Amino acid sequence: MRAPTFRPLALGAAAILAFGLVIGLGSDTSVSAAGEIKVTVCIMNSNGVHLVPGTTYYKIGSTAYFTGTLDANQCLNRDFPATTTNVEVWTTYNNTPSAHVTKNVAIDPVFTFQTRQVTLKLQTSDDAPLAGGTGKYGLGGAYGTWNFPGNPTNASGEVAAQLFPGVYSFEMSYQGTAQPKLSLTIPDADTTLVWETTTVTIAYPGQVSYGGPVGDSKWFKQTTATESKELLPSTVRFHLRGGITTDLTFSGDAFTYDAAPPMVGVSLVDPNGGEPDGSNGWFRTSPVSGKVEADDTLLGASPIQAIDCTGAAPTDFVGLGTAPFATAGFSVSAEGATTISCTATDSAGNTSPTPATRVVKIDTIAPTIVASATSAPNPNGWYPGPVTIHFVCSDGGSGIPAGNCPADEVLSGEGAGIT
Repeated sequence: MRAPTFRPLALGAAAILAFGLVIGLGSDTSVSAAGEIKVTVCIMNSNGVHLVPGTTYYKIGSTAYFTGTLDANQCLNRDFPATTTNVEVWTTYNNTPSAHVTKNVAIDPVFTFQTRQVTLKLQTSDDAPLAGGTGKYGLGGAYGTWNFPGNPTNASGEVAAQLFPGVYSFEMSYQGTAQPKLSLTIPDADTTLVWETTTVTIAYPGQVSYGGPVGDSKWFKQTTATESKELLPSTVRFHLRGGITTDLTFSGDAFTYDAAPPMVGVSLVDPNGGEPDGSNGWFRTSPVSGKVEADDTLLGASPIQAIDCTGAAPTDFVGLGTAPFATAGFSVSAEGATTISCTATDSAGNTSPTPATRVVKIDTIAPTIVASATSAPNPNGWYPGPVTIHFVCSDGGSGIPAGNCPADEVLSGEGAGIT
């Protein structure tokens, strides 16, 4: 008997290649029952976990949507004619496009794209995480209006999403302020982008709001105390209620805006510890010395740059130009009442709106008293009857209190030198 012979099946080159791919790639990559090639598109994240592809495209001469079915691995599958060779495929995830990949699908019909984790991190300049920040992102040089997936930042100050490598722009918003990062290249590796806030301090004895065209979008503070907030570096309009509206630009670790004028006070120190040694607030001793105190420690804490007075020249400055609390001395020796009026100016240019005043009254000259008869004597210098004596008292300083000048006195005795 003749030995049996075997004749190879005439499957054709494309069918043989497709068959070989089934052997190499497993049951998910095969020739369909109609002899078509099943092309598969998969996305894996940075940890190798399959993701559902977004809008997917292919191009064979012209561009078309890659529509198909998802398999158990979340991969997208579509049948192409068995004669198909080169196919260009790209996909999207979280609005970001993959690279365009062209393959001979008769040899390798599986397109696998990988995303990378992009983390937006919000923290203070001291590296303390901040929750509640919201990110936006967009392709190329503009961040657009896409909200970053997973917003807002968590207790670790982070929000993360899977994106394809490429060039993007981002914006982080926090407490009414925003800071962009434009045209950043996200490499083929996990990437963390960090935003750091500036500690903004406003010293103003009233309410302060900020944001928007008139500075009234959000409250910065609603008390008279100095307060601070963590804000993203930017230029923001502030409204100092009852005062001015101003644009402030801040960056770096900390920024302080001092709109609080220093407090100022005037006191007397000598003689007698500043207590008058005469009646009715008058000093009978000259000179009288005093002290001016300028204090910016409660709000602005800016150094005192100037102490200005009228009525007496300030001297013996202490702390001027170096500390938020400064003093000066003064001396008054002029007779009469002298008004001392003083203001203080800090290094931020704030001047006390209301001067501190003190009236210094000095009277070191005794009063005078003059007695004279109200009638004239005869030619021989004698008065023919009783004589009324009138007293005139005067004082150029403190004056004569009412009732302190003697009343008229009548002299009625006989003889010379009657008193």
